[in-house]
Amino acid sequence: MPRSSLLVGALLAGAAIAAPQPGYDDLIAAAERAEGQLQAKLDAHEASLRARVRTLYKLEAFGDLPFWVDAGARGDALATRGAARRLILRDLEERRILRVELAAAHDDVGRLQAAAERARYAAAQAPRDGSFVRPVAGDVVASFGSYSDESTHLRLVRRGVELHAADREVVAAAGGQVRWVGPLRGLGTVVIVDHGQGLTSVTSGLADARVGAGDLVTAGEPIGRADKGRVGFEVRRGGRPIDPFPLLAARR
Repeated sequence: MPRSSLLVGALLAGAAIAAPQPGYDDLIAAAERAEGQLQAKLDAHEASLRARVRTLYKLEAFGDLPFWVDAGARGDALATRGAARRLILRDLEERRILRVELAAAHDDVGRLQAAAERARYAAAQAPRDGSFVRPVAGDVVASFGSYSDESTHLRLVRRGVELHAADREVVAAAGGQVRWVGPLRGLGTVVIVDHGQGLTSVTSGLADARVGAGDLVTAGEPIGRADKGRVGFEVRRGGRPIDPFPLLAARR
């Protein structure tokens, strides 16, 4: 695989990580905080319970008090032992409750993470054919998929398409947020746009860009100028490259 493809893949992975997931991220963070607080409370409770058990052991280790101890002192000692036992029984019940609550909090985190994952995959459904604007006004001159390199005769894989740049203006294929802009060896200046719903596009072969990371763009909005006669265009759904040709409108 060409080094430029590996770099694009790494950039796309970074864009996916950076992209916010409204709702679930906050809920998961809150659930994890609650789980952590319960775990800390249970740990402190366990330490306290161990200390109480050690205290009761010391109180009972000597057995019955000597016969010469007066009735008042004997009664106080028995009361102290009884109070220690009651505290331990109370602590055991509180520990049981905390363990139940901690298990429930752990399950909540797991359910939210699973729901977020399902939402991520559900969002990454195939877009409608013809719903993307062509980045440049021109025909597709190199198709998606495997091809034979003219100079080396090796079988290679093209992860997008190449379009003839009839004019130099390059536009955003769909609305979204720019995740990365910069030069890559062999690809010229590259613009990566997150379109939401699990879709990310990569437009390459630009001489310069008119947008920067974080900018919001609309479909058809200029994002730069073509460097030469061709512009590369990739689309990824859920991080995987798909053939962008069916998504492109017939003409711009």
